[in-house]
Amino acid sequence: MNITAVNTLEIRLIEEADQGFELSLKEYAAVFENAPECLGYSVTRSIYETNLWVFSGYWSAESAMTAHFKSESMTVLVNHLMASCTNLTFASFTPRIGGHSTMKLNEALFIEIDLNALFILLVVYRELGVTRAAERLNVKQPAISNTLAKLRIHFQDPLFIRHSRGLKPTPKANEIIRGLEPALMKIQKVFTCYGAASRV
Repeated sequence: MNITAVNTLEIRLIEEADQGFELSLKEYAAVFENAPECLGYSVTRSIYETNLWVFSGYWSAESAMTAHFKSESMTVLVNHLMASCTNLTFASFTPRIGGHSTMKLNEALFIEIDLNALFILLVVYRELGVTRAAERLNVKQPAISNTLAKLRIHFQDPLFIRHSRGLKPTPKANEIIRGLEPALMKIQKVFTCYGAASRV
């Protein structure tokens, strides 16, 4: 069966979670997977931000996903999370219709801005400094600066403002990272699940 709808719940915790939190999410996932038209649920922890988790469901029918959002079990989960979270973000999309993607890839865009540039942006955001990001990535500082210059032109925003403690992200940079990090996590999952390392 094709995946025709996906829902995600981005969970930002007040403090770092213990193993009990992950086990609790997996227990909810096991319950949700019994819902009609549900193809599976995944629990992913960010490797860049230890307090960030992404809870994703995959559906063969968009109507079933919509009904799931309104279900009592989802309400129970949300109420449970509200006690320990600083932020909950819901999202959903329909990647396939009739087995074909409804989103057309813009090849020119990917040639203009590659994934390495977006990963560099994420590291600079986490390190709040070009020098620290360069050390983390083991590259020269001018390479980081040049990448940021291209991204500033693309996003039409300074992205970071210098202050006494390093760099401060702009509001637009915060919005970009909120969408970027879960996307990079999904790409990482594809590489780890289907790449050479997964067959060792």
